[in-house]
Amino acid sequence: MKLDDASWHYGGDYPAHLPEDAASTHMAMFVTWLITRGHEGELHTEECAEELSRLHAREITPRGYFLQCCDEKLTDEDYSEAITGFATSYYDNDYLNDYLDEFGDDVDSIYEVEDSWASFDRIAPRIDSKYEKWAKKRNALTRRP
Repeated sequence: MKLDDASWHYGGDYPAHLPEDAASTHMAMFVTWLITRGHEGELHTEECAEELSRLHAREITPRGYFLQCCDEKLTDEDYSEAITGFATSYYDNDYLNDYLDEFGDDVDSIYEVEDSWASFDRIAPRIDSKYEKWAKKRNALTRRP
């Protein structure tokens, strides 16, 4: 299942002064969060082991990794089955709002967020917080008699 695709963003109000690669940054930040928190899908460990190692060492940017290993698409192959509920629900409902809340004062559009580890370090705590809330809720529901 595809959650997002950079090609969906190229037209319309996409900023003419930006390269098409910039349409992938918001997806790249989410995939990087999944990977750095140990939720990556087998696709990453099996097909992108070298790039994955470089990502963990911060030798490659989130978008650089995403472009090399994800073909500009965020799909269910990017995360483990155990986190499917969170990944699909959060990305579809809250992620872009959190992304805009974090970066909106600094940029005119989501596509202008810098592809950097500094940007990742800004958005990651927001995702962490949403994940912790989701995990607590899920755990509470599974403990019910």
